[in-house]
Amino acid sequence: MARKWFGVLVVVLAAFAAVYLGPWDAEGKGEEGLPKAPSAGTSGDSGREGATESLPKTSRNSSPAATSKPRERPLVSKVVPGGIRVFSKVPKPERYLNLPDGTFVAPLNGVQEPAPFLWPKNIPFAPIIGKELDDHGRWWYLHKDGSKSTTYMAMHPQTGKLDARTDIANPRTPIRVGGEGSSK
Repeated sequence: MARKWFGVLVVVLAAFAAVYLGPWDAEGKGEEGLPKAPSAGTSGDSGREGATESLPKTSRNSSPAATSKPRERPLVSKVVPGGIRVFSKVPKPERYLNLPDGTFVAPLNGVQEPAPFLWPKNIPFAPIIGKELDDHGRWWYLHKDGSKSTTYMAMHPQTGKLDARTDIANPRTPIRVGGEGSSK
């Protein structure tokens, strides 16, 4: 008798998951922990830049609290080589890197809430064109001008707690120090 009820419970839980997680894949999330991007054949205004797509409402749950505000998904404005999705709008901006051109990308290296992305004001922003893994196992975004940017967690020396860090490395022209033609 207990096995029968256990089987019924499993079926009920599976139906609940299918109804409430139906628009998502089997794990609930796509690459980098984000909802999967809508396919090209979806309806709605997902073709417009700056639009957000809402998850479909289910007819089984008619409570006002569940249908009052649909959940929003990040809207992919473009995908760059390496499968990096650049978003034009996201529901929780604090969980993404807000780039100077007004777009968003997911943080790297398992960071949940990244530190601000502070691109130098004296250097024009270069869009992301890919990503690479360095010798220490840290992922970096590659920018069109040769710059690199990354996010990671590091131990704060005073508090002893992990803090989110965002680093940007911009290429510079070498400066000649000493040698011929320099004043000492």
